[in-house]
Amino acid sequence: MELRHLKAFLAVAEELHFGRAAKRLQMAQPPLSQQIRQLEKELGVQLFRRNTRSVRLTSAGESFLEPVRTVLEDLDTAVRAARSAGKGEYGRVTIGFAGASTHETLPRLTRAVRAAHPGLELVMTGQTYANTALSRVADGSLDLGFVRLPVTRPGVAHRVIDEEELICALPSDHPLARRGT
Repeated sequence: MELRHLKAFLAVAEELHFGRAAKRLQMAQPPLSQQIRQLEKELGVQLFRRNTRSVRLTSAGESFLEPVRTVLEDLDTAVRAARSAGKGEYGRVTIGFAGASTHETLPRLTRAVRAAHPGLELVMTGQTYANTALSRVADGSLDLGFVRLPVTRPGVAHRVIDEEELICALPSDHPLARRGT
């Protein structure tokens, strides 16, 4: 059974008119009629009652309609899933992080990723400090690691996503407390 035959059947069943169905499928009416005849021959049943004025589903056609819709919807879902996965929009991403620096940046980034790619499952792994995170990214047990610079691990690429100000707290009577830097 060919997919094009199922699509042809669905179009005719929904339009109940061969001319409109052919237009919807962007094809001529004679090849559409031929596809329906081929499908009926393969199934061994008549799917439509046709005359010069109307097209109606037979009981076999009515029984066939919902399963065909389901098959075509499932196929569409499978195609979208494969395309999304191929673009990296579907699946699981494991992320290692640690430290206070991730408290503001990481939630903002994960919200943006989840909004843009709802098919991705983000698995967050806390207490993954720089050396551990870089080793796990290199061995493939983490997809991403949020660490502080410098990143010198061979085979691990990095990108700066945020810069933060580092502040030193001192007692007010400390000799360096009065200095600006």
